[in-house]
Amino acid sequence: MKKLIYLTLIFSVIISSCRKPDEFSDGPDLYDVYGPFEIITPLEASQINVDFAAGETVFFNCGLSKVVDWQLKITGSNSGAEKIINGTSKYLNEEVALWDGTTTSLPIFSRYENCNVELSFLTDETDTILSTSVYVLEPKLNAGFVITDFEAGWDPNWSTFVQSGTSMAFGIRPVDPNIEADPAKAPQLARYYNMAGAVDWDWLTGMIDFNASAFGETVMPLSSNGDNLYFNAFVYGDPLYPNSRVLFRFDEDENIDGTFDVTSEDSFGYEIIIDWSGWRHISVKYSDILSANNSSGGGVHNPDKLNRVSVLHLADPNSGYAHSAIDYLIFTENEPLRP
Repeated sequence: MKKLIYLTLIFSVIISSCRKPDEFSDGPDLYDVYGPFEIITPLEASQINVDFAAGETVFFNCGLSKVVDWQLKITGSNSGAEKIINGTSKYLNEEVALWDGTTTSLPIFSRYENCNVELSFLTDETDTILSTSVYVLEPKLNAGFVITDFEAGWDPNWSTFVQSGTSMAFGIRPVDPNIEADPAKAPQLARYYNMAGAVDWDWLTGMIDFNASAFGETVMPLSSNGDNLYFNAFVYGDPLYPNSRVLFRFDEDENIDGTFDVTSEDSFGYEIIIDWSGWRHISVKYSDILSANNSSGGGVHNPDKLNRVSVLHLADPNSGYAHSAIDYLIFTENEPLRP
């Protein structure tokens, strides 16, 4: 019996030794995990110049001796825009290190901009940082219906109301981007809409209406599917005055007569408390926006009947001076804006 067991064990060893090497490769190569860290091939961009507006992309190549966590940081030298790409791999290539022109944090990358690219490794084995550069000929184009980005200045079909408070400062800034300093630095191109002041008797400090008539239409040219439509905007929070709120209001012209009737037609509102510093991208699905007038028009979201988008700057009247700003109001379909 003992002899039989002994022969069986020998036979098993012989069979195992005849297996192909790749039959043992269920997991990673131990050298890829525990070997020393080395740079095998340097960091390089797939192209020096990139035109994102033409649909081009750029990717980065680099070869390492082992699998590590890494981070690519792309920074615009003029805009200050930043794109972060994180990964875990032995090689950087088109599959894991592709840049399509999007940004991780505002502002958006600008045209004719040199971008510094840094590759760092999230490991205690090295503090090496590799670098290269890419030149952006044109930034990424965003599909969607742009209400405004304020670059063309004031549209006479817009309307505004500003309270007679203290230090009221509502309007497009900077007036002349070529000569005027930009305290908030526009997140997209050069201009934005500033909203600031102190009103001690009312929550409303001021507002602006973007009317469909600015496009020569009774209603805005939008999809009828509120579940598939997203409203996007860039909103600025002043670190010195963190007391602002912004209410985005959407008034629908149910009977398409060119005017909004608050007693019989729907108005929807999306309010945000600005508790951050700097510019931030906000996005909301149109069908998720709540009624602002008790569903006077039936409460059904009909974005294809949108007559007006209003932006109201609010602040507790007891909180003093408040400051915020907005830029790049755009509707997108299928998904939120990817700036």
